[in-house]
Amino acid sequence: NLEDASGRWPAFTRAALGAGFRAVHAVPMRLAGDAVGGLNVFYASVTPWQEWQQRLGQVLADLTVLGLSQDDDPARTHRLAEQTLTTLNDRVMLAHATGMVAGTLDTSTDEARRLLFGYATAQRSTVRDVAHRLTSGNLEAAALQDTA
Repeated sequence: NLEDASGRWPAFTRAALGAGFRAVHAVPMRLAGDAVGGLNVFYASVTPWQEWQQRLGQVLADLTVLGLSQDDDPARTHRLAEQTLTTLNDRVMLAHATGMVAGTLDTSTDEARRLLFGYATAQRSTVRDVAHRLTSGNLEAAALQDTA
């Protein structure tokens, strides 16, 4: 919960809250037992993680470190890190948007995902863009039903 962390990381907290985030989960990226970075997952609302999500986050962080440590070309390593984080962020945002639609429309997550993909197709937009618009509050879940 970022609102509880303002004393611990004031500049980061102000920036994250200003960008619309209310929570962040940080997973350590370790190499040979030493922390070499962190994998951060941001949420627009306070979102507690279940145990399986914590384990998944650690697996993704471990795989990221493994991939980065296997190559000594700095440019390729940087691209791989960016691609990995972009993919992870997109998946988290899609899962968040799917959950928002399912909860708002009182439907299953499968139906929510179908509505999300259907809306993206009808609007000739990317699923990533639709998910971002939903999670940022620029698109209401009810609008997805209009294209079903």
